[in-house]
Amino acid sequence: FAPLFDIPDLGVGSPPDRIRRYVDARLGLYTAIAPIGRLARSRSVAQPMIAASLQQTRIRFSQQVAEHFAPELAARASAH
Repeated sequence: FAPLFDIPDLGVGSPPDRIRRYVDARLGLYTAIAPIGRLARSRSVAQPMIAASLQQTRIRFSQQVAEHFAPELAARASAH
């Protein structure tokens, strides 16, 4: 499953292209791991290692979004 966690050509291309790749990547990932993801989230309450892994994945996804959409996020930050 590891390759499914990546966004192809991270940060490269026009905004519509990057949005399309992001959505396609996440849909592919969530479709492939849906049953395992539900199990992991349900077990994370009682299993600290699973909870930690899920937290690391959330951090990784946040970093990917920040890199993939850096120009747009920077523009918003400078507008405030």
